[in-house]
This record gives sequence, structure tokens and C-alpha cells, in this order.
Amino acid sequence: MQNKQQQTQLTQPLILLMAFITGVAVSNLYYIQPIQSLVAQTFHVNTGAIGTVAMLTQVGYALGLLLIVPFGDVMSRYHLIIRMLILSLLSLLVAFLAPNFILFALSGLLIGLTSVVPQIIIPYAAVLAAPQKRGAVLGTILSGLLMGVLLSRSFSGIISSYVNWRWVYLLAVIAIGCLIILAAIKLPKDSRPKNGPSYWQTISSLPGLVRTQPLLREAAINGFFMFAYFIGGASGSFFGALAWSFGGWAAVCYLALGCQIAALLVHFVLYRPKAAR
Repeated sequence: MQNKQQQTQLTQPLILLMAFITGVAVSNLYYIQPIQSLVAQTFHVNTGAIGTVAMLTQVGYALGLLLIVPFGDVMSRYHLIIRMLILSLLSLLVAFLAPNFILFALSGLLIGLTSVVPQIIIPYAAVLAAPQKRGAVLGTILSGLLMGVLLSRSFSGIISSYVNWRWVYLLAVIAIGCLIILAAIKLPKDSRPKNGPSYWQTISSLPGLVRTQPLLREAAINGFFMFAYFIGGASGSFFGALAWSFGGWAAVCYLALGCQIAALLVHFVLYRPKAAR
């Protein structure tokens, strides 16, 4: 009865809110990429040094996936999502206010560490969704995740083309702040799992799961290579270089934005989900 009640709480506006939170949260990982040269000029470091910030952001993200996401199995996911959004806001605020390169690099690590909210929301939505609607719900939220990954670079590049690059992080702080309020009000509250494994039991079970679950290994390997191709796709690099030759980062970002709008139009024109019988 309780599970059925939780499932009815997952309305379409709530699903869209979860997708939006997922997209905005994951965007934090990629704001640095189009503005690396501008940040390097501000802190008087070379582009090689500023590249370590992007690397530290991804390292922090990997650590968050390994060490923070398992908390979703031992505590209330609602409270975990709110707390991680608050920590994400604070890390973005550090990036905005950073007076030197060392502190900015540290903020990159913290941004990555706290940007694991999507990996908490996705399984949470899977639990809340009715079985016959679970695929559609997860598809919508994963679409939000992908759009965040794709549009974050366009957002960062366009904003930094007109104002100081620090405004990218300030606007991100404002966006996360608004989402904290919406999430606190709208997300369904869940209780801490009873008689479940402890945090350390959850962490220690990961090697066993990888060893005994071939489908998990296959999904992890496929995800690794698909994401790697997505990040360094040859076609994107070619058209990005072509746009750069005409108008610099602004042209690259407008090209990416146009591609995403086209992708959305194709999705809504061609995708016609069948009504549930």
C-alpha cells in the first residue's frame, strides 16, 4: 500500500522537475571547458595548468560516484538529494569567489564531488514509478541528464562571450538555489531504509557485484566507451573547429545550441509514446 501511494506521487510535473534538476546538476561538470583560456588569463597560468581543473572535476565526480552515491541505500534519498544540492551550491560559490588558482582548482574537485545528484535521482525515480511507466519515467529523466551535458558548454561559452566568466558560476549558484527550494517542497519524502546494509557493507559489496554480475560488467564497459566517444567524438570536433574558424567560442556554442534544438524537435516530432492500455 505504501509503495502504491509513493507511485501515485510521481506526476508528470514532478518527473519534469526531476529531469530538470538532473540536467542542471550534471551541467556543473562541464562549465569549465569552454572558458579554460579565460580562466587561465585571470589567474595568470598556462592552459596546461588550467586543464588540471577540468581533470580534477572529473576525478571528484568519480569519487562521488564511488563514495557518495552508495549513501542512497542507507539513508533517505530525499534528504541526500537536498544536502548534495546545498553542497553543490557552496562549491559553485567557491568557484565564483576564488581569489587564486589553487582555490579555484579545489572548487573544481568539490564541484565534481557534489555533482552526483543525477545518480541519486535516477534510482529514486525508478523506485517511485509504477512498473508499467518506469521506462518512460527513466527515459525522460535521462533525457534531462543528456541535455544538461550537451547544453552546459553552450551556456558557459555564450555567457562568457558577453560578460566575465565568473558570471557562469554565479548563474549556476542561482539556478541551484532555486532548485533546492523546489526540490525541498515538491520531491516526495522517503524514510531511511530499515534493516538494510550499512554504508561500509554497501561499499564492500561492489567488487563482488562486478565479479558475479556479467550484465553489470557489460553495461559498465559499454557506458565507458559510449561516453568516451561522446566526449571526444570526431564529428563534433570537426564541426566545432569549423565554427571556431568563423566566430570563436561563441560560434561553437551557438552551433551546439542549434543542434540541441534540432534534436529536441526531432524527438517530439518522431516520438509518439503509445497510450497505456
